[in-house]
Amino acid sequence: MAARRDYADAEPYFKAAVRLNPKFGLAYFWLGICAEQGGADSDAIESFRQALAETADTNLSAVMHYDLGVEYLKNGQNAAAQGQYRAAVALNPAFASRPLVLPPHPNAASPPAPPAPTSSPGRGPPLPYWLRFLDFALIVAGIGLAGFVLVKARRKQAAAPPAAPPVIQETGSWQMEPELLTAQPPRRLEFRGWRNVFAAPVVLAFGILLALFAANGRYEMRRWYILRHGVAGVAVLQRAYWTSRQGYRVGRIYQFHWVLAYEPPGERPQVFDAAVGGRNSVSPGAKFSVHYIAERPGWAALDDDYGQERKDLGLAAAILLTFCFILGIAAWKINKSRRILRWGRAVGAVVSALKSPYRGMRRVGFSYELDGRKLAAWAMVSARVPLQEGQVVTIVADPADPARIVVYQDASWRVAA
Repeated sequence: MAARRDYADAEPYFKAAVRLNPKFGLAYFWLGICAEQGGADSDAIESFRQALAETADTNLSAVMHYDLGVEYLKNGQNAAAQGQYRAAVALNPAFASRPLVLPPHPNAASPPAPPAPTSSPGRGPPLPYWLRFLDFALIVAGIGLAGFVLVKARRKQAAAPPAAPPVIQETGSWQMEPELLTAQPPRRLEFRGWRNVFAAPVVLAFGILLALFAANGRYEMRRWYILRHGVAGVAVLQRAYWTSRQGYRVGRIYQFHWVLAYEPPGERPQVFDAAVGGRNSVSPGAKFSVHYIAERPGWAALDDDYGQERKDLGLAAAILLTFCFILGIAAWKINKSRRILRWGRAVGAVVSALKSPYRGMRRVGFSYELDGRKLAAWAMVSARVPLQEGQVVTIVADPADPARIVVYQDASWRVAA
């Protein structure tokens, strides 16, 4: 019955247990819980005292000291409550993370009173949550467009590519792929494999997950849910602390936290940890407006997190912006290669030079003949493609700019047969 919180029905059974065994400390403890839930604080204090006198288990005694401290606190006996709390921490150090709700120090300045809790089930944001990312999406689009224009402008001013070594042999018995012989420009293309189809979505999904975890995305989503569906209340600051980590080229990054306690009606006090933005000098005992989920202990959130949400969204936007910029550059290069495959001239080229692989890519020099002209060009080719000097491969060249070539064996697309 006590497990189902039917304390009124369970109380007679605990009384019968202590009558049969006056040394039954656990029964006294549950009698104290029943009296506490029934509002009989004096009876609860007496039962907890008897439970402590008849209990030898250290962990159970720590729980009894803690509950007795809560009862003393309700009766205004702050000194006795602090003594019981210290006894609980001495027996079980884990109680150090569950401080009692203590009033502010008498000499401390009185904090401003929080707004009165509303009777509504909760307050949600005035706009849907996804609209908060709309301005960042516009920034990403603007910067991506500016980067595209800048890259195009720099390409027009770029110097001519370095000349490749001269032709070292003829193409010999090289044969062009059949689909390149039969298809007429513009050629119809298809993906070469499933890896190429899912490459961009996988990179984007990785960026979203990185933004979600690195920018406290789970904490922000939980806070949004609590503010939307929770109950308004007041929490008391227990202590403040900060953590730090080494940032990339920006020195140490500090994150400030508050440990606050709140007490749902008819329930025991609960404690939760909240991340806050900036360095806020507040004293223990200050009160703040919160929302909490009564059915989920510890699920609470500050109504005002002092800029933490803005910091998290800014970091998430920066991470997504970086991934979108990388994907934009990759899409521009892939589209350029795709255009050459659709409209270019397919010829045989001799591998005239090979550079050492670097990060999965290597620079390869090709010599080929186009419309009677001896030409040379360089291209970045995947290190997975087996090439050796003197080998003849199929390339697709842009007739308007012979330096722009695509190695057909290395392309993400192939000509549809």
